[in-house]
Amino acid sequence: MDYPQNYNSAPGQRAALREDAGFIGASFLLMLGLLQTALVPVILVLSMLGVADPLAEDGRYGLGNTGFLLAYMAAYILAMGLPGPLAARLTRRRMNPFSRLDEDTPPPRASSLLLSLLGGLAICILANFATSYLMTFFSVFGIEQPPMPSYQEPMIPSLLLNILIFAVLPAVLEEMLFRGYILRVLRPYGGRFAIVTSSLLFGLMHGNILQIPFAFLVGLACGWLVLRTGRVWPAMLLHFLNVNPHFSIAASFPMPSIVIFLPLSMSSILRYVSSVSTVSVSPSIATTPLFISVVLVPSSSLV
Repeated sequence: MDYPQNYNSAPGQRAALREDAGFIGASFLLMLGLLQTALVPVILVLSMLGVADPLAEDGRYGLGNTGFLLAYMAAYILAMGLPGPLAARLTRRRMNPFSRLDEDTPPPRASSLLLSLLGGLAICILANFATSYLMTFFSVFGIEQPPMPSYQEPMIPSLLLNILIFAVLPAVLEEMLFRGYILRVLRPYGGRFAIVTSSLLFGLMHGNILQIPFAFLVGLACGWLVLRTGRVWPAMLLHFLNVNPHFSIAASFPMPSIVIFLPLSMSSILRYVSSVSTVSVSPSIATTPLFISVVLVPSSSLV
């Protein structure tokens, strides 16, 4: 990252701090604003084309499951894909979120990468244990996990679309923003600070008191993996393994789900096993894509 030449001086440090804080604030606020509004122009455009009905009472704007998923995908790409590049443009930065975190860091060996990924999965599993008991505690006070809408249809294209929207895109776009951009900007202030701060923002992004602790812990695992490997794509893989909705999809497509997800589902499988021990006192969140409530639940109020 390019800092002023007098960065080592006190004025240079203050200037760099202001620039970095401005970038993080701009990207985070842009993301929050787009998460709440990006679906609106998409639906308005579709309604002008005579495809969508903003007043429809089915919760899908008259688009059906597949049509609504495509509209939601467009809104989600805008909400998560634009804030980083826009903030970089506003703050006049040149950043590549997919480049190596440190240019001097050599590519990780396959064995080291595998061990690091397994370590990240272990953190996610422990996070599920902690969050399951936290959900039990909150349920005493009547705070329950919001119901997750289902957009699956008994067709292979619907299966693939659900995988793309609820597993692949969040892994790529959320890690690009929070680890590719935000953690990269925070890295000069210390690795631990960068991991914790980016994870805190990642948790707050989910906007649900039951999801924030879990997302924060998952963010710690992803941030640790990025610093350990020097690259963002391992965190994207970890994110995908952690939130892929293959258990819910399997209800409609048992055999295709097994073929597609089994090689890539160790985290969810182990977390499902861990949830069995707490299922008598609390529903497990292991089988739900946590990010759905960020856009889908608030956007349902527009209907």
